Amino acid sequence: MKDISKIFNHIVIPLSLILITTIVLFKGINFNIPTRDSGAFLYAGREMLLGKTPYLDFWDHKTPLIYLINAIAVAIDGHTLWGLWMVEWTSLFLTLTLLYLTLHTFYNKLISVVTILICGISVSQLLDGGNRVEEFALLFQALVVYLFVFIENNSPKRKGLYYFLIGLACASIFLLKPNMIAILPCLVLYILYRGLSKKKFRLSINRLIIVSVGFVSFLMVFFLYFFVKKALPDAYDQMFYFNFIYSASNWSNRILSLIFGLKLFLPSLLLASIGIFIYLRSDREKKSRLLVEFALLWLPVEIIFSLISGREYFHYFLSWIIPIGLLIPLFFYRINKKYLPSILLVTLLIGYGGQVIILTNNFYKLRPFDIHLNYRGFNFNNFGEHADTLGAIAQSSGVQDNVLIWGSEPSLLFLSNRQTFSRYYYQMRLFYPGYNLDDSKTKELYNDLLANPPILIIDAASSSADIEINDFLTLPPLDKAGMLNWLNQTKTKNRDNLIAISNFVKAYYVPWKMTYQNHWLIYKRI
Repeated sequence: MKDISKIFNHIVIPLSLILITTIVLFKGINFNIPTRDSGAFLYAGREMLLGKTPYLDFWDHKTPLIYLINAIAVAIDGHTLWGLWMVEWTSLFLTLTLLYLTLHTFYNKLISVVTILICGISVSQLLDGGNRVEEFALLFQALVVYLFVFIENNSPKRKGLYYFLIGLACASIFLLKPNMIAILPCLVLYILYRGLSKKKFRLSINRLIIVSVGFVSFLMVFFLYFFVKKALPDAYDQMFYFNFIYSASNWSNRILSLIFGLKLFLPSLLLASIGIFIYLRSDREKKSRLLVEFALLWLPVEIIFSLISGREYFHYFLSWIIPIGLLIPLFFYRINKKYLPSILLVTLLIGYGGQVIILTNNFYKLRPFDIHLNYRGFNFNNFGEHADTLGAIAQSSGVQDNVLIWGSEPSLLFLSNRQTFSRYYYQMRLFYPGYNLDDSKTKELYNDLLANPPILIIDAASSSADIEINDFLTLPPLDKAGMLNWLNQTKTKNRDNLIAISNFVKAYYVPWKMTYQNHWLIYKRI
């Protein structure tokens, strides 16, 4: 029996985690052109490797750790997306491994593995093309929970170091997506609660001070970096000021977003709810009380934080997965071991059977090797939808040339290995309602065009619609008639610099080629 247990622990469990991770990513990541956000992050990561400073040398409104992660991906492989895939795989594998180790502290191996599979299925549904800030933040959420459980159950000698690491992990979450930081205030409250219940309040305060030191020290690294680079005003403008505007919402949108999230997690929430009911009605297990109490505190707060913007993007709900995953095992915990495998199998078939079939089928279709182990080519490189645009860029420009894509398609800059000699490498968010009211950024962009006129300008404005704002384009076409029509329909007040950009294109460029099924017009410099 010991030999069987060793085989299960050292072979079956690791292989299960590897297989779940791989299958989930084959379903969840984008095998075509990287999404809008992913393209921006890849371009930003490459710019950092070239010595550029976020926010100062390129404009984007995400927090800085995602650029660093993408810089690592580009450093691994800057010519294909293999580097990104490796970073995503490693991140998800570590997330699931940490979650498994946490659950196995309280539950048996079978329950823990099935819970990991359920969480993996949820991830696959919500990755929305991959390379998402929420996706990488899952790793640090799992790390915080694992470290806290490890401290409380093992009483290691260097507790202070572990609490410091918890602070670092929480800072990493904040530097990926600030409104995913719900785990930190919940952890603070729970540590205080445990300190009061055990009459060790002063000890709890000391531990929270160490967590705070870890949290603040990591933030200070980035603060000092931007301070030295004289980029703090730009970082504040893009990270905080823009996102305060972008996240503004009303309660009706937040309620709709909540309903959307509840539908996404319906089977998992049902399992967790029944499990909580069983747990509360029974003699509450002292062993699992720590995890259950913390998850019950954390989940509603995490849900509230995720609804701040009131948007229904799939990847916004990734933050729910781990707190729900901590509660799912309660459904299975008191089932007789004799019937447990059957109950687990039935639960998977009823609640997640369709997704398991989709995952398995997708994995088979996209497998890199055939049955004879011949390499089939990597599906990331199937960029047929934009092959004509990438071909036109390669045909009429060199690697060192300045190419401007007017719109929100930064992935094309990364895939073509080109740069835009302006920090506004995409322009869609410059015209977000309430932002850039003085039109200074549009003027800066215009001056950049005058100082460094691009070889090519690709008018991809037709792809810049944002249904979260309205049904109309968030960026005007570059031709004068299209631009005036956009200005009139959107009732934009600041017109001078946009019209100046349109006049500049008309004076110094000629229409050269239509691409992307005649949606995009490429202008070539005269």
